[in-house]
Amino acid sequence: QQFTLGQANELFEARVFGDWVIWHESTGFDQRSSRVQLINLVTGVVTTLLEAEFVLSVDVDSRYAVYSFQAENGFGEARAYELETGDTVVLPQTSNASNLVPRTFDNWVTWQVSDLFGNESIQALNLETDEQRAVTEGQNVFRPTINGDLIAYETDAFGNDVDVAVYRISTDETFAVTNLPGDQFLTDVFDSRVAFLDNAEGQDDVYYANLRFVVPPPPYECPSDNAQTLCDLECAPIQLNAQ
Repeated sequence: QQFTLGQANELFEARVFGDWVIWHESTGFDQRSSRVQLINLVTGVVTTLLEAEFVLSVDVDSRYAVYSFQAENGFGEARAYELETGDTVVLPQTSNASNLVPRTFDNWVTWQVSDLFGNESIQALNLETDEQRAVTEGQNVFRPTINGDLIAYETDAFGNDVDVAVYRISTDETFAVTNLPGDQFLTDVFDSRVAFLDNAEGQDDVYYANLRFVVPPPPYECPSDNAQTLCDLECAPIQLNAQ
């Protein structure tokens, strides 16, 4: 079955979670011509979350709908709308910087910060506890996505054009998913899988990576004082001759 959820001159970036669909649209008739629309598929009620000159991005999950738009000062501002209560939270803003492409999962929201000097970072905020994380600092990073314990994003930190990285919220660790020629970009993460585009072969191909995080073994302990000399060699090459 197919249903018409919204009609406008232009519609963009529809996203769905459960009984909720969010999108942004433009009428093109006046200065504040863009708006964020949220519909509950069970009740059919459409809520306009924002009217602005330019809406940039939207997303929705089990607890929050998030969106970014161009504020009157020219910078991008991002907000989170709680589905149950209807309360709106403005995400923390850095001076002379834009908050872009917010994405949400459960109590968490993540977004890209871009300032006037071309610096980018990825931030994350737990809207339940107000805990804020600097996922990245001091590198070119773009378009985060979040699901479960992982935040995936694009970065040039590995020195090989644009690659995909993931950040584990539970352990505060960052891992490279790709380190390949060409660009790997436009990530989407779900559970332990990350999908992305790859243009290393001259065209855009779709890949995904299955991730498995392995607990490293404990440090080696020397079995006895008599073997201490051998243990001190650590990773030095040892020759074994057999006759």
